[in-house]
Amino acid sequence: MLPLLLIALVQVPAETPKPIESLPPLAQDAQAVSPDHKRIAVSTQDEGVWVIDIATKTVAFRVAPTKSVVEYVAWTRDSAKLGLLHRNADIEIVDAASGSVTKTLPSTSKNPVARGKRDIHFAAGGTVIVAALGGSQTDIFRCDSGEQIARIGNADGPITTAWALSADESCLALGTEAGVVQMWDPLTGERLGGEARIRNEKRIDNGSDWMGFRGIHSLAFDPSGSILAIGGGDCAAHLWSRTQHRFLGSFSSCTEEVFSTLGIGSVAFSADGSRLVTSSFPYIEIRVWDVRSDELLLHGSVGESSRPMATWFSSDGTRIVSAGGCLSTTFDDRQPVPKSAVSELFSRSLPTMRAPPLGLTWWQHDGDYAWAVVDHHLVVRKIPDEQLVLRIPVREK
Repeated sequence: MLPLLLIALVQVPAETPKPIESLPPLAQDAQAVSPDHKRIAVSTQDEGVWVIDIATKTVAFRVAPTKSVVEYVAWTRDSAKLGLLHRNADIEIVDAASGSVTKTLPSTSKNPVARGKRDIHFAAGGTVIVAALGGSQTDIFRCDSGEQIARIGNADGPITTAWALSADESCLALGTEAGVVQMWDPLTGERLGGEARIRNEKRIDNGSDWMGFRGIHSLAFDPSGSILAIGGGDCAAHLWSRTQHRFLGSFSSCTEEVFSTLGIGSVAFSADGSRLVTSSFPYIEIRVWDVRSDELLLHGSVGESSRPMATWFSSDGTRIVSAGGCLSTTFDDRQPVPKSAVSELFSRSLPTMRAPPLGLTWWQHDGDYAWAVVDHHLVVRKIPDEQLVLRIPVREK
């Protein structure tokens, strides 16, 4: 009888991932924190997309590079899917649990008018993805099958310049350079009722022939999804009722003649919908309005900028935050902040915001978290206390 051979099976523990010491060169403004705030997806110039665990600073997974760099990154609300928009207009849908690409879709024009503005957004509970901006056509696809549900607009139509999605993801608003806003059902691609139009004609200001900043520059739904804030090139933010199909009021930034050609580059409601914050450009003025009484609660000047600067309320409604430097200031509607205090806050921050030769640091955000590449570091901050939650060096080419 042969002796029994006993073999001891020793389980070798998996190697613990090491924290990232540095990142390869990144694609500009192509990063996104997941809605659960556990990960950040970053597009690199040559090494695909890295998805990083924020708490451990380790790589959760990587999406292999293609011949075309990823220029925009989006998450579903449940953080289960990742959308990647490539420079060649292809879209990849990624399973965030496995890191595998589940679908590749063709998208918007291969030669967009404004390539830097082109982006993608999940809607209808993550079942569809919308490719908007950068041209006159907006595409809607099913994430599972890749079927194109709709193509909104045509090649010869006005350029789409702004978008917004209601909180329940059932209504998509698209604004154009012609000053027109229309509503669409993102699940079916069907047009919804009503059409908002703002003044968009050529104007002569200060004695010069000047087109102003025509078109729609920003859109935002209130928490109920029934009111849409529209930031146009007519120096005002307008409130539009989806149910009544009419304007409810306007909030102007044109208190001085010199500001009569401002565009409203950012609009955002507070979490309870009672207040609206607006930010203008090219001269940045931040204003907070009481939606019910039309009262101006706060007014602060930042300076000049060639691009709009996103401004929003913190989730608890106590602060307003700007994307040009990740600044915040305490806000209490019972005791409005003096104009001088707001101006002092922003003027005091300008030296730290300037990082030659790029100029201002522009932060992306999801309301509660903000992120940017600052002084060659990928930085993530928690809003409103600006707590630093991630900082990783970024290598240069």
